[in-house]
Amino acid sequence: MQILTLSLGALATNCYIVSVSDNAPAVVIDPGDEADKVLTLLSEHDLTLEAILLTHGHFDHIAALDDLISATGCDFYISKPDSLMIRDGAKNFSISFFGKDIYTTALPKQTVSDGDTLSLAGLDFTVMETPGHSLGSVCYRVDNVLFSGDTLFQGACGRVDGYSASPKEMLRSLSKIRMIDDNLTIYPGHGESTTLDYEKENNMYMKLKHVLND
Repeated sequence: MQILTLSLGALATNCYIVSVSDNAPAVVIDPGDEADKVLTLLSEHDLTLEAILLTHGHFDHIAALDDLISATGCDFYISKPDSLMIRDGAKNFSISFFGKDIYTTALPKQTVSDGDTLSLAGLDFTVMETPGHSLGSVCYRVDNVLFSGDTLFQGACGRVDGYSASPKEMLRSLSKIRMIDDNLTIYPGHGESTTLDYEKENNMYMKLKHVLND
């Protein structure tokens, strides 16, 4: 599996281009902005964009969505709760951050739920619901890789003060990830990649199991 990474937009959101190799179909995860950079990298590796996966609906993860759909005709996928956020700048933070309504009118091919497997670009992406940063936040697992969006960062977790966010649900979601036995490589929505074993050992938010009595 090949994973190409771009840091895009004002909030340096990680955008991932995932494929089995060059000269193949590809999936883009969280196209946060600057569609031209995404399209250029796709072209440089002779990749054909098949689909876009969104980990959640905040503006800094969707700002290039419409331009990529327009340029390639690709499908996109998002959870049902966050499919509402991508249509509303007040809910997706764009108005509060920039005073500008960033939204899409495009419709997802499918809204995803926990346990769904999406077979795209020759790879199987399994959906893990991880509410907390938003009600509809999800992670996508491919083999021993987890694209964690704004749920889990290196040494931290996502903010829980926005529309549909919940500190309690964030802790439950981190507990759910912590229960995974495999030492996954974590590709977060912001910052550097990490591993699940490292986060279990060093991330204070991954150690709060006692708070939930679970």
